[in-house]
Amino acid sequence: MAPVDIMLSSSIIAATFLQTASLLAHKKYKLYDVFIGKKYAFMVHAALVSIAWLQVVGITVYAYFSRWKLVAVPPLGVLVACAGVYVFVKAVQEIGISALWNKSVFGGRTRVMGSTYKRYKHPMYLGVLALYVGVGLLTGNGGYYLAAATLVPCLFMLSLAEKDKQQKLKHEAH
Repeated sequence: MAPVDIMLSSSIIAATFLQTASLLAHKKYKLYDVFIGKKYAFMVHAALVSIAWLQVVGITVYAYFSRWKLVAVPPLGVLVACAGVYVFVKAVQEIGISALWNKSVFGGRTRVMGSTYKRYKHPMYLGVLALYVGVGLLTGNGGYYLAAATLVPCLFMLSLAEKDKQQKLKHEAH
């Protein structure tokens, strides 16, 4: 990989990680309410998340033009990519379109009883991750694997937050 590819991919990973960290900080400490005020907290967060979705587009464009070529496995790639799209769409259907901007963190629905959320803790992230891996397998373009790697720290942080939440619930029950 060229040095410019490494710098670009590192900045995309850092930006995605920071967006997820800010959301978790708001979940735990009401970060936006403290610094911006409850009235504008969701609007500011929606703007930041919109930027994160633009990052996803940027990652996709970067991956498409990446010169990092690997072996393609088209049948498996189609299967994995379709599974990723299915999981993502199913997760959005169960929460509603406001899920794309994390509205539940700001007073929307917080308890989801759908089957996708029973199987996977964060199916939207998982769906996008599978989509990137699937397209990487389909095309043999290594940039898509790098794009998928940007989501791994986010999933890790979300799983840590979920464990923290479960421990608090256990502690409150005793």
